[in-house]
Amino acid sequence: MRIGIFGGTFNPIHKGHVHMARAFYRELGLDRLLVIPTHVPVHKMAGNLISGEERMQLCRLAVRDDPNFEVSGIEVESEEKSYTYTTVKKLRALYSTAEFFLIMGSDMFLSFHTWYHYRDILQQVTLCAAARKDKEQNNLAACARQLTEEGGRCIVLDLDVIEISSTQLREKIRRGEDVSGYLDPEVERYIREKRLYQNGT
Repeated sequence: MRIGIFGGTFNPIHKGHVHMARAFYRELGLDRLLVIPTHVPVHKMAGNLISGEERMQLCRLAVRDDPNFEVSGIEVESEEKSYTYTTVKKLRALYSTAEFFLIMGSDMFLSFHTWYHYRDILQQVTLCAAARKDKEQNNLAACARQLTEEGGRCIVLDLDVIEISSTQLREKIRRGEDVSGYLDPEVERYIREKRLYQNGT
């Protein structure tokens, strides 16, 4: 079985995230794709971080039309900080014969060598990255070569970029601006009804 692992804060999940996940699902011929919101992210500060259950619900709404996508609580339900190394170990115990593909944006890929036990992760998964900004392909290719020299397997996808970040979206929501072009309608409806990201919260 070929399983994609797509982790992130998803605060909130937006069309850029889903676009990338679907592209890798198709390109890699995956059997299943796990969307895994982090509990407490260790690689970046997450401003206005809503609860893990709320972020999981937003993810469920965003991928509700993809039957082979599964939102996993493996990190949210843990009381530990979210280390990919630990998550991959847990997934390996659940899917002992699976081939794993770890999907990430360019920022995470370019800093992968700083991750906790990154060399151990390299032995367990194929790293998959796509540019989040135009003209990042050269940097991604150079990083892939370096990680390959360390024994890793890397796939860099040339993907049309949706220029938006969760940080920008939270600010737009706080200001009451139109975000319909960046959020799934059901995700946007949930955020409005629950008044998430309002007044800096």
